[in-house]
Amino acid sequence: MKDKKKLKEKHISMIIHQLLKGLELLNKHGIVINNLKPSNILLYSDQHWDIKISDVGLQVLYEQKRDLNLSGNETQWMAPELANNRSNPKTDVWTVGAITYWLLTGKEPLNGPPIKENMDDGESGSKELSKDCVDFVQQAMTKDLSQRPDVNQLL
Repeated sequence: MKDKKKLKEKHISMIIHQLLKGLELLNKHGIVINNLKPSNILLYSDQHWDIKISDVGLQVLYEQKRDLNLSGNETQWMAPELANNRSNPKTDVWTVGAITYWLLTGKEPLNGPPIKENMDDGESGSKELSKDCVDFVQQAMTKDLSQRPDVNQLL
């Protein structure tokens, strides 16, 4: 995914769907990744857009109450609640939204959730984005954890 070629919305959708299915499985076992980022998503077949999730070093059983060591992590991909040492399955949903935003626009989501206007500004060819894509990112990157959808709601 380091190739600078712009991905089509349908291919991004296939990648994100697989990512959500992987997170769904981890969540069933009580696991939250907490440090998910684009470099953790390995594309191993661009013919079928198959992915693998790698390097889940900060994974935690979300029932456990323990401090998270977040030093050295790429904060642009982290959910806001991680700054307060909080984590639950919706934490990874934020990052899915951030990764989707980056795949769609080529821009990293800095300083919180991208507002709709940022996704429609045309700077990265984003004028063609469907309303569904924009809505998906907005929902996934809801700052209020209680209002953010879970993985199953996004599938």
